[in-house]
Amino acid sequence: MDIPPEAVPDFTILGTAGEGAFGTVLVVRDQTGVNLALKILHHGRHTDRERAALTSVRTRPDKHPGLIDIFHVGTAATGHLYYTMPLADSATGALPGDLAYAPLTLTRYLRDNGPMPPAALRHLAMHLLDAIGWMHAGNIIHRDIKPSNILYLNKIPRLADIGLACSGVVDVRSAGTPMYLPPDGAVGPDADLYALGKVLYECATGADAHTFPSIPRSFLNGPWKTLGPALNQFLLKACAATSSQRFDTIDAFRGALLQVLDPPAKKRPTPVFSMALTCGVLGLAGVAQLPFQTEKPFSVPGSLSPAEQVQAVYTELKRLNPDFPMVGLWKQEEGKVVRLDIPADTITDISPVAALKDLKHLGCGATGGRGSLKSLEGLRPLMLESLECKHQQISDLSPLARMPMARLEAGWNAIADLRPLESVPLRELMVNSNPVTDLSPVAGKAITKLGVGHTQITDWTPLQAMPLKTLAVAATGFSRLDQLKAADLEWLMADGCPITDWSPLNTMPLAELMVSGSYLPGRDWVLAHPTLKTVNGQPCDRYGK
Repeated sequence: MDIPPEAVPDFTILGTAGEGAFGTVLVVRDQTGVNLALKILHHGRHTDRERAALTSVRTRPDKHPGLIDIFHVGTAATGHLYYTMPLADSATGALPGDLAYAPLTLTRYLRDNGPMPPAALRHLAMHLLDAIGWMHAGNIIHRDIKPSNILYLNKIPRLADIGLACSGVVDVRSAGTPMYLPPDGAVGPDADLYALGKVLYECATGADAHTFPSIPRSFLNGPWKTLGPALNQFLLKACAATSSQRFDTIDAFRGALLQVLDPPAKKRPTPVFSMALTCGVLGLAGVAQLPFQTEKPFSVPGSLSPAEQVQAVYTELKRLNPDFPMVGLWKQEEGKVVRLDIPADTITDISPVAALKDLKHLGCGATGGRGSLKSLEGLRPLMLESLECKHQQISDLSPLARMPMARLEAGWNAIADLRPLESVPLRELMVNSNPVTDLSPVAGKAITKLGVGHTQITDWTPLQAMPLKTLAVAATGFSRLDQLKAADLEWLMADGCPITDWSPLNTMPLAELMVSGSYLPGRDWVLAHPTLKTVNGQPCDRYGK
């Protein structure tokens, strides 16, 4: 479905995130510069159905964090119903608007990472059960639970695409995806539980839903070697052919699953020490005189599979950081774990991650406000190529000094000194909202993307040699665009900057400009710029009106 820009005039269309039978999901930017997902429906009877579904969910007096938020519902200039949502995490690492951007769905996660180990499956299931339970408490049935409708947002799985949701007991065979529909058809909320059972089957085994109840031979030889048989029995009940054989409530489903994933711990025998040993180590005061032993650095055996290595790291992170949720996103290449993204809001000791010796890309930012991580010291053994650690309390970058790092995203920390980065081959540096005062340590680097908004920088000469394409200097004293001698800017955020001469941008391929405050470019200049497409997320011809 081709969507003309004038169809949704309040938004700038950046690209397409997906196409379905009932609608198209676009990547858009609103008038405040925020990137969003916008679903615009094709014409047909399903429009009324989806409007009813949106109404049933949005009119609930409470909201649930396990569902993708619906921000705004409207009618496009073409008459099509549309609504906006937050953008999912990127499956490719590309930014929204980039042709390479793709939303991270559970389908994509399983394709890239393979089957989930028990802890990851538990985390996913509990999040989804909470969201489904919230819907069922409001007498709403989702009717289309499947991996492609589960999105990751800030590394947390969320239930999406409520377009088929309805109230009450219905014949689910009238909508949905066949392999996730219970064969007996006319059922109520347990239809969603049947579909969730199929999703968990795929997550644990790596097999497609249509192969259920077959179990791959590899299933019982990996992380599920101990718990696999019990999980198989659980899945047979969850996805039974008739409603009377299945779990009829969320609580019954959850309780049975937790019995599989959280079996009672075996009682450890009380250690017995020989009298000879006891007598041998007691001093005159009756206190054991034992040699001092230092704890060995945590490591994972190279013989473990990538999934088992990640699971071991999660377990050690949990030991050191009790509130760590034992979940994250990771990627392997040629049997090596090369990328890891974890929700690090409660982490204070990140050192177990260093056991993944081939790791190249790490995300350990806080997702819900200011995190607790103050030190990167535990990462010193790694040779990272990119690091994202936003919204933490980090002040010292010296552990990164010898890394071949091309990208550092460390906004909203406590970083004042960039000197540890002098020998780091950075190409992208984002340190917005840090007490940085001096850019000279990164002067002369081939940085193409720089974020230094809300900093305390006064000397901007280090920018002269940078081949910048993207620059954020909002809320600083930056005023002279003629200092960007090597830049070829495509995107500039200069909100609140005292810029009076915008002419240095005339020869640059600038496409997007974000400005506010007292110092603004004139409307004539904006309209005359040969490549400028949007100002503050709006088409240029709307600027100044």
